[in-house]
Amino acid sequence: MLGIVKDCPEAGILLTGNMLRTRVALESAPNRQNRLDVVARHRATARTGGPEAALEDKAPDAPCLKQSSGLALGLTDLRRTKGLRGIAKAEAKMRVIYIAGASHTGSTLLAMMLNAHPEIIAVGELFKLNMKLTAKNAESGAQAPCSCGASSLWQCEFWSQVNQHIQSKANKSLNDLDVQAYTDFNENSAPNAAVFRAISEVSEKKFVVDSSKDLARMSYLLKMWDSNCHPIVIIRDPKGQISSVKNKYGGFFAHILRYERVYEQLRRRLGSSPHSVVRYEDLVAAPERTLRSILQPIGLDFDPLQLNWGEIPNHFVGGNRLRRLRPSNSELILDERWKHNLTRTQVNVIDLLTIGSRRFRKGPHRN
Repeated sequence: MLGIVKDCPEAGILLTGNMLRTRVALESAPNRQNRLDVVARHRATARTGGPEAALEDKAPDAPCLKQSSGLALGLTDLRRTKGLRGIAKAEAKMRVIYIAGASHTGSTLLAMMLNAHPEIIAVGELFKLNMKLTAKNAESGAQAPCSCGASSLWQCEFWSQVNQHIQSKANKSLNDLDVQAYTDFNENSAPNAAVFRAISEVSEKKFVVDSSKDLARMSYLLKMWDSNCHPIVIIRDPKGQISSVKNKYGGFFAHILRYERVYEQLRRRLGSSPHSVVRYEDLVAAPERTLRSILQPIGLDFDPLQLNWGEIPNHFVGGNRLRRLRPSNSELILDERWKHNLTRTQVNVIDLLTIGSRRFRKGPHRN
């Protein structure tokens, strides 16, 4: 089956092979930008080659492929810029995926799985960036290492490139930009906007994942970027989450109250706004199905690479030790230690006092 890109017959781009879904998406796209995004997604999911990835050129001077600068890109130029995917990335607006929820809920695991997608880069808990750039170990004096293995973020090749990019654009260093300044909403000049854009452009990824989980930060990013910021609420069985926090910090009742407060605040802040919800237990038990459910609302398809999340290098700021371990087999093991660590009475108390958060525990779903 063959199909010509809608409203662009002079481009002569033939979509060959089993591409019915891509063709339908192209024909229903409301404008050129959306069509370029569709082609970019198709190219990204067909990197290994095959008939679906074939793009044949018939007219190298297609006017519909002109960039805003007026430069017409023919097939040779397209190949030099990595094909239509390169054009779409250059013109598509960067988007933020924000992971929200309580601590000890699997946010690092989710971020690593998203990071394995060809169109996504995850950078951990970005609100800790300034602290990690300057923090030193009290005993050794060493700076906080990057999850890639570099001795510090300054020594990390990726973060060094981000810093250079910011210096070239804003004449400031990465540490000069306060990522916890939530008063500047200018998406062109705000410190957070500059950092996110630099991460996106250096990595050549359209989607940037921030797993800070901080409610104030999520509200700020939503206000600045609105539809270009998509929250994903991650939630875990409260018995597992509270047991994990209890084992680390001690205490009990305070953790229950904090758990409920986090999800009540998220419920009030997000309301009917677009967002996704994912349960940690579902992510571990059925990763492909769960990832599909949270990628679909942002226009992405699941990529098999995401099941090899442990093999993909990352450059996380903050997060738990999982980000540094990078298990080669990407094995998923459901953490149910609460069954041994909590008494029957504690289980009953948690079940009784976490009724309010049950709305989120019905996932995965989206609004």
